[in-house]
Amino acid sequence: MPRTSIASASITSDIEIAKFLHRRFKMSLIGSQKKLAMGDKGFFYTCDLFENDHIRREKDIRDIITFFNEINTPSSSFENGR
Repeated sequence: MPRTSIASASITSDIEIAKFLHRRFKMSLIGSQKKLAMGDKGFFYTCDLFENDHIRREKDIRDIITFFNEINTPSSSFENGR
């Protein structure tokens, strides 16, 4: 089953991104800031694709991409075919 992971493309300390992750995915602010400080190695979202919850996962991924596009911050994604 394919698995996708998303991170910020570069190191950032943008508190608005940390707040988004906190509100949308219930991540702690400190935890999200640590992930963002790792840049493209700090995957803050990982999921298996094409499972029974694919509709929710698709919405999550679209929300992340939309948010990063709106604030003109590049994101990085990685897909692993497992």
